[in-house]
This record gives sequence, structure tokens and C-alpha cells, in this order.
Amino acid sequence: MSKLESITLLGSSSGRNAGDAALIAAIMDGVDEACGRRLRYEIPTIRPDYIRDQYPNDTQPVGMMPWQGALRMLGIPTWRSIRRTDAILIFDACLFDRSLYNLLLPLAKKRGVPIIGFNVGVGPVHTPGGKKMLKRVAELMDFITVRDQDSYDLLREVGVENPRIQLAADAALNAPSCDEEEARKIFGKTCIKIEEPKLGINVNRYLDTWASADRESMGKEVFLNVFSKALEIVWKQLQVPSGWTAFEHCRR
Repeated sequence: MSKLESITLLGSSSGRNAGDAALIAAIMDGVDEACGRRLRYEIPTIRPDYIRDQYPNDTQPVGMMPWQGALRMLGIPTWRSIRRTDAILIFDACLFDRSLYNLLLPLAKKRGVPIIGFNVGVGPVHTPGGKKMLKRVAELMDFITVRDQDSYDLLREVGVENPRIQLAADAALNAPSCDEEEARKIFGKTCIKIEEPKLGINVNRYLDTWASADRESMGKEVFLNVFSKALEIVWKQLQVPSGWTAFEHCRR
């Protein structure tokens, strides 16, 4: 392959999730540092202005709205990007069930474009078609690093034989951080003391579906009941302050 100059980043890049935004920054900074130069990153997104304005790296947003000939990742803009760049880097939790843009990857592989799974979260997959697609895509990749043991185990569960799979940490851990002064301003707005211990909790729409290949969800209501009771126990044991209580006190 010729000298690597450009990469298509495929993953969650809407700009609406702070974790995803940090992940993109960490990936681009890490790759640029490893290569010793700035590469061009083409990033399919529904918010081109966010990608263009929020990162100091050499980014080129690729619009993927219906009027641009796209159905999310599947469509003309993503395919053109794949044809332009030197490699495809898949990140985040985007290898689950029958993800549509997976259909583009076999076509790219036929053109000799390297495909990399970088610190991906894998699953869930519940359908036979999803398991088959996941295996097919994973076998196409030049190498894969996964960000948790469950993802590694799931790839093996569905029969992936690719020998170039490595368990690693979440790339977001390498995201650049602000200085202490800026951090104090942020905490001050939420009335949380920066010196106090903190427990951060994230609940998203996937609930308990990030599980093994054949495990079914326990359901939204049951999950929320179990989760809330567990949080109450943890909060009492750790004695961390309640951010919501602090916020309400600040408002008063």
C-alpha cells in the first residue's frame, strides 16, 4: 500500500454524545502521533458543521442525510469516501446485528482498502443474519482491537477465526483533557465541589442489551427497577454526594 495519508472513520459521530466526541478526538490524535504527521480524516456524520468546527485535526465531514443520497451510513457519500481514502477505521459500538453500512465493507475489501476495527465494542447480535454479518465483516478486517472482554468473547462466540484480534482499553481514555482552571469552571456551573469524590452513571437506550450473542433483554421496566435499587445501595455505601441535590441547592 502507498503511504497512508487519509482515513475514513466509521462510527458514532453525530456530535450529540460527549463520549463519542472524546473518542473521535483520541483516535485522531493517537493516529497522528503514531504516524508523525497529520492525516486527513473523512467522517460521515449528520452534523458536518460540528466535525468541521470542533476538532483541530485535518477533518473532512461527509454528509449522510437522505437528500445527499444516504440512509445513515449506507449510501453514496460513505461509498465515495471509502473510495477516496487509504484505509477504513471502524470505531465505537457499531458492530451489532445487521448494521446496514456493513454491506459496503466487502466491496471496499475487494478494492484492497485496509479495514481496521479500532477499540470497538461488539454486539449485541440476536438474529442469525446478524451473527453471519458480524462474522463476515470481522474476517475481512486487517486487524481488530476491542475495548472489553465481552466484545472479544462475542467475536469468538459467533465463530470469528481472524487471528489478529487484540483486547485493549477504550481509546476515549486517551482523549485530551482541559486544564484545572477550566475544570473548576465546569464544576462550578453544576455546584459540584471538584475535591469531592464522584460516581458517574450513564443509562442509555440500549439498557441491558449489550450482552452475549444469545441472551435476551430482561425488558425496560425490570432493568430500570434493578438498576435503580443497585444504585441506591452503591450510593449509601460509597457516601458520594448527589449531583442532583447539589444542583437543586445551587438553584435555591
